[in-house]
Amino acid sequence: MTREEPPTRAGSRLTGYLHLSFTVFVEKHQIIWLKFAHLNVGAEAAAEEIVDEVTAQLAENWEHALAQDSVERYALNLVKTAVVRWQAEHAAPCDFVPNAAFLRAIRDGRNDFAVLDESLGLFSAISELPERQYMVIVLCFVLGYSDQDAARLLGIKLTTVRTHIHHARRRLAKQLDLRAPDCED
Repeated sequence: MTREEPPTRAGSRLTGYLHLSFTVFVEKHQIIWLKFAHLNVGAEAAAEEIVDEVTAQLAENWEHALAQDSVERYALNLVKTAVVRWQAEHAAPCDFVPNAAFLRAIRDGRNDFAVLDESLGLFSAISELPERQYMVIVLCFVLGYSDQDAARLLGIKLTTVRTHIHHARRRLAKQLDLRAPDCED
């Protein structure tokens, strides 16, 4: 998507406190937006394009964003929407499953196709979780954020994050024919 001016210029239309709060917010959250976009579109340049688009959109609507219950949730929703729009415009499927599996294989430090194969099944099952469970699992277990950070980013309570994790684990265990570690029979 082309814009008339880059996000840094769009942000410069803000003055004083608004400009400062916008700049700090973007600097604090840009990495998570890039990681999330890259995980779902698979290309670094595309992820950067998505984040630039979201940053410009936030700059244009910063006062509206500040009026939301959770600015972080509002911004993350903009990123999710931009990812879906990018995929539709480029006729590209969601690359979450192979990218997450590859990331896990790299993190495990093993050049093992069994890890990759196992990961593909797990991340395929994760991609089928309900939206809220999916977001919590991706933030906490794929991208490595703490439960507290996930709660803050999603604008929900910590207990809600933990409930989503519990239900997601149960659902994944059932789908993968495993026993969930936190489930009593």
